[in-house]
Amino acid sequence: TGPVQIVRTATSVCFAADHIAGPLWWRPWQDADRIEPLGMNGSMLVSDILTNARVDHLRRRSIHVLTDEQGILWVCGYRRCDRALITRKTTRVLLATISQTKTEEFR
Repeated sequence: TGPVQIVRTATSVCFAADHIAGPLWWRPWQDADRIEPLGMNGSMLVSDILTNARVDHLRRRSIHVLTDEQGILWVCGYRRCDRALITRKTTRVLLATISQTKTEEFR
């Protein structure tokens, strides 16, 4: 196998698979959810991340998080955590991707 290309988009994120703790869960975010965002010291409420991204309250209901046993890895489409970073020593990579489906408008 050759070098791995690291994906960095709003809909995809790469993690060092050896640093994922236990199984992964994909679930709707909850009011008290916290993440330690990449590039920040400490944690931040997911609701604050969505507020800073100017996500309206109706859209917030459709936002999900990817978690492992240690906490939130990714606020899908918005911010990743500072754990499980890819380094030169990384041997296994997990690529997580979300896709949006067109939803029916309510009138």
